Amino acid sequence: MPKNSDTKERKSMKIVVLGGGIGRRYSSSQPKQFEMILDKPVLIHSLISFLELDLPIQIVLVIPSAYQKEVEELLEKYLPSSFPLLRIVSGGVTRHDSFLNGVRIILEDTSSCDEDIVLIHDAARPFISSDEISRLMESLQHCQTGVASLASLVTETIVQAEGPKQAVSKLLDRTNVYSVKTPQVTRLGVLKKMISLSIGKNHFTDLITWAKECNIPSVLAESDFRNIKITEKKDIELLRILSQ
Repeated sequence: MPKNSDTKERKSMKIVVLGGGIGRRYSSSQPKQFEMILDKPVLIHSLISFLELDLPIQIVLVIPSAYQKEVEELLEKYLPSSFPLLRIVSGGVTRHDSFLNGVRIILEDTSSCDEDIVLIHDAARPFISSDEISRLMESLQHCQTGVASLASLVTETIVQAEGPKQAVSKLLDRTNVYSVKTPQVTRLGVLKKMISLSIGKNHFTDLITWAKECNIPSVLAESDFRNIKITEKKDIELLRILSQ
């Protein structure tokens, strides 16, 4: 983010990068975060996106436990020795479980304080721009006690149907409809409150759905077109084309 940003108001940023899924819909012999784009794996692209941040950062990387050795080798090969990696932890049963596994490391860190920014990002979104992060942080400043998320306005016609070959049952109004993406951010103090209000629940798909159930306000920031999440093989092929 720009160097003239309001870093004095923040002690530091704690980043949880979620790479704990095995990508069942991706249909490959290896997790999608290990696929190559240009000269680096997807996971590495996702991590180095945060090197331009002009404030102290610490990163918790959540990965499948079965791939810890492979991930450690990738980090050693592609990341600079000064990279601010706090810890590597294993993923959980759900995305929310994986996030909590990463957050526990932050909560155990004695240097953490309630004003710290906690950012969550999907490792399967390898191309995040500094402009996106700046817009995200500006949105959080307008929602001091809530959550901010990148999102894109839905521009296509939206319909409801039972399946691809089934008759359309309803035309949905796309006015003011957004597709939620990551990164997402909140403050550690807000996150602690959300955790206390939802003990024993793990069905949340992201910070927005979690905040909504906890009656915590949330706001959006505009996402760039390259912020694509790799779900199927066609997604990574598109990203390879866009990165050329």
